[in-house]
Amino acid sequence: MSETHPLTDTLQRLRQRFVDRRETLAVAESVTSGMIQSMIGSVSGASDYFVGGVVAYNLQQKVRQLGVSHDHAAQVNCVSQQVAAEMARGVGGRFDVSFAAATTGYAEPDPLFGVATPMAYLAVWKNNGNGEGEVIRSEKWTGQGGRTETRTAIATKAIELLLEAIEVAR
Repeated sequence: MSETHPLTDTLQRLRQRFVDRRETLAVAESVTSGMIQSMIGSVSGASDYFVGGVVAYNLQQKVRQLGVSHDHAAQVNCVSQQVAAEMARGVGGRFDVSFAAATTGYAEPDPLFGVATPMAYLAVWKNNGNGEGEVIRSEKWTGQGGRTETRTAIATKAIELLLEAIEVAR
C-alpha cells in the first residue's frame, strides 16, 4: 500500500495550477527546514513546476543566499514580514522563477526574544516578467503545539497560501 501525504489533493491542485499556467516555483525556508519542499516533492510530477529551494537557518545564510537586509534581520532575529518578503524575492531571483514562497519564524516559544507562542511570517512573491516582482500574499501565522506539529502547520499554511496566490494571480 502506498503512503499519501495528508495534503495530497491540495498539492495536486497546486501542481495542476502551475502546470496549466506554465509557471515555476522556488521556496526559501527557515522555520520549516525544508518541509514545504518535501511536501511539494511528495506528489508525482513536482518537477514539472518546482525548480528548487534554499533552507537558510541563520542570519549569515539569509543574507548571503537570499539577499536579506543584514541590518533589519539582525534587529528582529531574522523573523519579520520584511524578512519573509526578502527571502521570497531572493529565492525567486536566484532560481529565476514565476513564483516564490518563504517562511521564517519560531517553532516554539523563545523567551529571550519575547516570543510566548510559536509564530511565523509567510510570503508569496510573483515575478512580473522584467526581472522584478512583488509580494502578492503575506501572512502572520500563530499557533500552539510542539515543534514538529508547529513546523508542519506552518508548511501546510504556506502550501495553502501558494495555492490561493496562483489561483488569483494574473
